[in-house]
Amino acid sequence: MQLPPPAPTNETRAIESREQSEHMYAKMNEKLLDTFKGTLQEQKVNANSTGRYYRLTASTDFQSFLSTVQRYQ
Repeated sequence: MQLPPPAPTNETRAIESREQSEHMYAKMNEKLLDTFKGTLQEQKVNANSTGRYYRLTASTDFQSFLSTVQRYQ
């Protein structure tokens, strides 16, 4: 007689959720890959008073990017 599978734990649920999200974002990126028409601008931004810097990369043609994203939603 075969035992039933173990009940999912919070850890396995988190792993499954992360894998599903990564798969979904990969599919979205495939659709958007050839639609970007702007240039990228990279800038360091001081996000808080602890001196940590975050690197942001954004399209300089943001309206074009938004219209592209809205088409695929």
